[in-house]
Amino acid sequence: MMYAKVIVGLNQPEMDKLFDYRIPEGMTAEIGVRVIVPFGSRNKKAEGYVISLSEKTEVSADKLKELLEVLDEGRPTFTPALLDLAEWMKERYFCTLNQCLQAIMPPGIRTKSSWTVSRKSLDAETKLTPKETALLALFGERREIPLPDISAEGRGKGAACAEAGAAPQ
Repeated sequence: MMYAKVIVGLNQPEMDKLFDYRIPEGMTAEIGVRVIVPFGSRNKKAEGYVISLSEKTEVSADKLKELLEVLDEGRPTFTPALLDLAEWMKERYFCTLNQCLQAIMPPGIRTKSSWTVSRKSLDAETKLTPKETALLALFGERREIPLPDISAEGRGKGAACAEAGAAPQ
């Protein structure tokens, strides 16, 4: 069994560490490739970069997650020399490894991110304001809505998100 040590594409300093992921049967991953991984307690899809490979992991089997996808047809985005440069930059300029990788990444290959708004679960006693009711109507049966859709469908009601308790994802 092979494991990939992945830096997830987040710029928060507390997330500036390597996470272990199992490489599923039939999938190959090399050092330097971009990958999609489940991240966090909700297993939200996130872009990451394989920094190293190992035959062992210290993560317990029940907490270990698998790589979901290898991007760019498995071609490494970063060479070992570029990964070394990014590590040096991180130490020299006091920033996250992800920020360094973003700075040296070839243009045009970054995964586009999008913001979504998810609705909260409501119980029968929840009282909604008219703005909240209008915002909730935009969801219909959906659990999430892309943020630009709220502005378009709601004709400018996107600002009501915070008031309605809808949280950007």
